[in-house]
Amino acid sequence: MPALARIGSGPGGRRALRTGAAVLMLLVSPFFLSGCAMLDRSPQRIDGARLLYRESFERARARWRWTVGPGGEVGYDREAGCLDVLAPEGATVWFETELVAPLRIEFEVEVLDLEGEGRTDLSFFAPARDPASPNDPPFAPRDPRALEHFGDLRSYFLGYGMADNKVTRFARLAGGDRTADVLGQKRHELYLLEPGPRYRFALVIHPPRVAVYRNRTLLFEDVDPEALSRGWFGIHFGGMHARLNDVQIYRLPPLKK
Repeated sequence: MPALARIGSGPGGRRALRTGAAVLMLLVSPFFLSGCAMLDRSPQRIDGARLLYRESFERARARWRWTVGPGGEVGYDREAGCLDVLAPEGATVWFETELVAPLRIEFEVEVLDLEGEGRTDLSFFAPARDPASPNDPPFAPRDPRALEHFGDLRSYFLGYGMADNKVTRFARLAGGDRTADVLGQKRHELYLLEPGPRYRFALVIHPPRVAVYRNRTLLFEDVDPEALSRGWFGIHFGGMHARLNDVQIYRLPPLKK
C-alpha cells in the first residue's frame, strides 16, 4: 500500500454514506476563464449578513491545512491569488477556524483537469465534527484517496461528481458507524464535473433550512429540526487539478419566525 498522504498547512502555520438532515446551501457557476480573477456570481444577499473572513490567497496565511495523496501537491500561487490543488489521488483542504451557524460560506473552484483514474469528486463538509473527539478539529490524516475514510464525521455533505463522476449527492453524515441519510441526488451530466469551467459555490448553514444551489438554481432542499450548527469546513478534491479562490465567510442573522 502506498505511503499515506502528506499533511500540510499554510506557511504560517461509504459509499455507504451517513446522514439525517439540516442547513447547507451551495451555488455553482461554471465559467471558461483563465487565471484566478474573482467572479461576481454570489447568491442573493441576506439582510444583516456580516463578513467574518475573506481569503484571496494573494498572501500566504496560516488558516488552512491539507492532506495530500500520492503524486499530489497543494500550495499557494500568490501571483494568481489561488490555492493550487493537484490531486490525482485525492487531497483535502480544511479551514482551521471553527464555525458556528447561522453562516454562509462562499468560494470559487476552477477545475483545470480531471486526471484521476476513477474516484473523481469535488466534495464539501460543513459543519464537520468527529463524534469521537467533538471538541477537536477533524484534521486527522484520513486517507484522501477515498471518501469512505470520511464517513465517521458528523456533517452535511455534498459530493459533486462522486463515484467516478457519475452522481452528485447531498447527505447528512451521522458520524461513527451510523448510516448517512441521503437527502437528494442527481445523475444527469448537467450536474457532473467537467474540466474547464470555474464554479462558484455558496454554502449556507441557516437552521433549520438546508438548500443546495447551482447557478442560482435549486438542486436540493431540506429542513432539519435538529440542525448541525457547529464545526469545521473542508473541501475534498478527487482525481483532478483545481484552484481554490475567493473564500468568503459571513455570519447570518437568525431566521425570522
